[in-house]
Amino acid sequence: KLVDAVIEDTFELSTTKVELMTDPPKEEEVSVYFWREDFGDALTDEDWNFERFQEDWLPEFSEVCKDMRKQHRINKMNDEALKETTMKNRRAKDGFEDDEEQNWDEEED
Repeated sequence: KLVDAVIEDTFELSTTKVELMTDPPKEEEVSVYFWREDFGDALTDEDWNFERFQEDWLPEFSEVCKDMRKQHRINKMNDEALKETTMKNRRAKDGFEDDEEQNWDEEED
Protein backbone atom coordinates (compact mmCIF):
# COMPACT_ATOMS: atom_id res chain seq x y z
CA LYS A 1 0.00 0.00 0.00
CA LEU A 2 1.09 3.55 -0.67
CA VAL A 3 0.71 4.56 2.95
CA ASP A 4 3.41 2.02 3.86
CA ALA A 5 5.91 4.32 2.16
CA VAL A 6 5.33 7.09 4.72
CA ILE A 7 4.84 4.97 7.83
CA GLU A 8 7.94 4.24 9.89
CA ASP A 9 9.34 0.73 10.19
CA THR A 10 8.29 0.76 13.83
CA PHE A 11 4.73 0.06 12.69
CA GLU A 12 3.31 -3.07 11.08
CA LEU A 13 0.22 -3.29 8.90
CA SER A 14 -2.24 -5.90 10.04
CA THR A 15 -5.93 -6.68 9.93
CA THR A 16 -8.22 -7.01 12.90
CA LYS A 17 -11.91 -7.00 13.68
CA VAL A 18 -13.63 -4.07 15.34
CA GLU A 19 -17.12 -3.67 16.64
CA LEU A 20 -18.86 -0.61 15.22
CA MET A 21 -20.95 1.34 17.68
CA THR A 22 -24.09 1.13 15.58
CA ASP A 23 -27.54 0.00 16.48
CA PRO A 24 -27.33 -2.96 16.33
CA PRO A 25 -23.54 -3.27 16.80
CA LYS A 26 -21.75 -4.53 13.71
CA GLU A 27 -18.38 -6.25 13.39
CA GLU A 28 -16.03 -5.34 10.54
CA GLU A 29 -12.55 -6.32 9.47
CA VAL A 30 -10.22 -3.31 9.18
CA SER A 31 -6.57 -2.58 8.36
CA VAL A 32 -4.56 -1.05 11.19
CA TYR A 33 -0.96 -0.20 12.00
CA PHE A 34 0.42 -1.73 15.19
CA TRP A 35 3.59 -0.72 17.01
CA ARG A 36 6.09 -3.55 16.51
CA GLU A 37 7.11 -5.30 19.71
CA ASP A 38 10.75 -5.19 18.55
CA PHE A 39 10.66 -1.43 19.12
CA GLY A 40 9.07 -1.50 22.58
CA ASP A 41 12.10 0.21 24.12
CA ALA A 42 11.39 3.31 22.02
CA LEU A 43 8.04 3.88 23.75
CA THR A 44 7.73 6.28 26.64
CA ASP A 45 5.29 6.42 29.52
CA GLU A 46 3.73 9.52 28.02
CA ASP A 47 0.45 8.90 26.18
CA TRP A 48 0.23 9.77 22.51
CA ASN A 49 -1.68 13.00 22.15
CA PHE A 50 -3.78 13.49 19.02
CA GLU A 51 -4.19 17.24 19.52
CA ARG A 52 -0.43 17.66 19.89
CA PHE A 53 0.14 15.58 16.78
CA GLN A 54 -2.28 17.80 14.85
CA GLU A 55 -0.53 20.96 15.99
CA ASP A 56 3.10 19.86 15.83
CA TRP A 57 3.33 17.14 13.19
CA LEU A 58 0.27 16.90 10.96
CA PRO A 59 1.22 19.69 8.51
CA GLU A 60 4.65 18.16 7.88
CA PHE A 61 3.25 14.62 7.74
CA SER A 62 0.62 15.77 5.22
CA GLU A 63 3.35 17.24 3.00
CA VAL A 64 5.30 13.97 3.13
CA CYS A 65 2.14 12.09 2.13
CA LYS A 66 1.49 14.50 -0.78
CA ASP A 67 5.07 14.13 -1.99
CA MET A 68 4.83 10.33 -1.85
CA ARG A 69 1.54 10.42 -3.75
CA LYS A 70 3.07 12.60 -6.47
CA GLN A 71 6.08 10.28 -6.70
CA HIS A 72 3.79 7.27 -6.93
CA ARG A 73 1.83 8.85 -9.81
CA ILE A 74 5.05 9.80 -11.60
CA ASN A 75 6.35 6.25 -11.24
CA LYS A 76 3.16 4.92 -12.86
CA MET A 77 3.58 7.15 -15.94
CA ASN A 78 5.00 5.67 -19.11
CA ASP A 79 8.10 7.34 -20.56
CA GLU A 80 6.18 9.36 -23.15
CA ALA A 81 3.68 10.76 -20.64
CA LEU A 82 6.48 11.59 -18.22
CA LYS A 83 8.45 13.38 -20.94
CA GLU A 84 5.38 15.34 -22.07
CA THR A 85 4.48 16.38 -18.53
CA THR A 86 8.05 17.39 -17.74
CA MET A 87 8.27 19.50 -20.89
CA LYS A 88 4.93 21.20 -20.11
CA ASN A 89 6.20 22.09 -16.64
CA ARG A 90 9.47 23.47 -18.00
CA ARG A 91 7.74 25.57 -20.66
CA ALA A 92 5.26 26.89 -18.09
CA LYS A 93 8.08 27.88 -15.72
CA ASP A 94 10.01 29.55 -18.53
CA GLY A 95 6.92 31.43 -19.67
CA PHE A 96 6.87 29.80 -23.12
CA GLU A 97 3.33 28.54 -22.61
CA ASP A 98 0.31 30.09 -21.02
CA ASP A 99 -0.80 26.66 -19.77
CA GLU A 100 -0.62 26.09 -16.06
CA GLU A 101 1.81 23.52 -14.69
CA GLN A 102 0.71 19.90 -14.94
CA ASN A 103 -0.88 18.88 -11.69
CA TRP A 104 1.07 15.80 -10.60
CA ASP A 105 -1.78 15.00 -8.24
CA GLU A 106 -4.16 14.30 -11.12
CA GLU A 107 -4.63 10.66 -11.90
CA GLU A 108 -4.64 9.86 -15.57
CA ASP A 109 -6.33 6.68 -16.70
